[in-house]
Formats: sequence, C-alpha cells, structure tokens
Amino acid sequence: MFYIDPTGDGKEEAAVIIQTGRGTSLNNYDIHVVQIEDLSEIEVQSYEDIAAKEIESIVFLKDDGTLAVTVKVHGREYEFVHNFDSAPAYNQDGHGFGGVVVYSLENHK
Repeated sequence: MFYIDPTGDGKEEAAVIIQTGRGTSLNNYDIHVVQIEDLSEIEVQSYEDIAAKEIESIVFLKDDGTLAVTVKVHGREYEFVHNFDSAPAYNQDGHGFGGVVVYSLENHK
C-alpha cells in the first residue's frame, strides 16, 4: 500500500497493488486507488482505453502474400511489412491489446 496524490488535488490517496496470479516468470496485478476520507475508489483508466484512444492500426494481407501493418500514434504513421504464413486463416484487421499488464509506482506516481 502506498499513500500518493495521483490526482494532483493536494490530497493523498491510498494506492493498493494486489497480486492476482502468478506462474513461471509471470505475475499478474490489479491496482486500486482509494480516497482516504470516505474509502471510495477512484477509477484507474485501463490500458485498453488508453491504447484505443491513442493508437490506430490497420493490418492487411498484400497481394504478394506479405502482411502489412500500419500504426498511427500521436499523428505519426509507421508501416511494417512481414513475411506471413497464411496457413492459419487470416482474419484480423487491426491490432489487439491484452496479455500481461504490470502496474507499478515510481517516485510515488
């Protein structure tokens, strides 16, 4: 448990990082931020929402059999082309985000 001011309102809140699972070289955590005076929880924005707002991607199979990936982040566009084994059915038009999320505090932020 940490006492920090993540909202910048001059009041400290309690931040709790809870381990929810573990395995070989993998640990999963949840984070909760609670207002001290009334114990109400402050919603922590999910990484999925942040990624959906900030990152736009297009994935498509080119005529030559390569996979083209276009990513737009903060107004800048990047394109990557990869050789692609289409043996498994290709059925994706954008990137997905998920997997492992690690929450941590650095300098009480």
